[in-house]
Amino acid sequence: MYVDDEDDFDLEDEVESEEPEESKKKEKKKENNKKDSDQNPKRNFLKKFIKIVVIIICIFLGSWWAAYSKTRSAHKKDNMMADEMEKMYAKGDYQAMTDYYFERMTDLGDKKYAKYKRIAELYDEYLTADEYIRDAYNKVVEGDNTGSGYAWEMKQLFRVILLCDMYREEGYPYGEEQGVTDIREKVVNYLQGVLLLDKISIEQVASMYLEAKDSDSIDKVMNLIDGFAAASISKVLE
Repeated sequence: MYVDDEDDFDLEDEVESEEPEESKKKEKKKENNKKDSDQNPKRNFLKKFIKIVVIIICIFLGSWWAAYSKTRSAHKKDNMMADEMEKMYAKGDYQAMTDYYFERMTDLGDKKYAKYKRIAELYDEYLTADEYIRDAYNKVVEGDNTGSGYAWEMKQLFRVILLCDMYREEGYPYGEEQGVTDIREKVVNYLQGVLLLDKISIEQVASMYLEAKDSDSIDKVMNLIDGFAAASISKVLE
């Protein structure tokens, strides 16, 4: 079969001529894009700036939401603990309230807990003094006439009374009047019933302790309490 070489030649020329044309179009498009890019630097900067701002806003909102959720959870927990202690306080169950407070004391730094902190510390000091005085009492009964520990713990009990009187002078700023009054009465009754002091002497020394402003005055109070301790031991041994 005869093939016309001339026709083949023309076809090849056409293909070759189309390829440079396509290349030119691509080159022209790149040049136009480059030209647009060069002519609009502000637009490119604005796009990048907007992207950065959006990313920053997203990060900020995520951090804010995490902090808000944490604060809300902590606030809810705080309110729950405060409500629980208030129920115990209202019932006069200072033992349970004191235990509850000291079990969670690391979490309770807010001023809203100042009322319960004062009561818990007063009651705990009273309980500690009672524990050591019972030990000292047993030693006296067993023949230890020195009554070691009596005077020291009696001073601690008078210190509880002093704090109660100081809170009274402050006007009970945290609404702790009922608890302070109850604990003071409990300590006075303990000094009367267990340590055999008379109420008039207790109140006189308590008043002197509250008014003591210098070391000499405080030493005088401590000496009186030492005398009470010695008298108490004598009565126990009778």
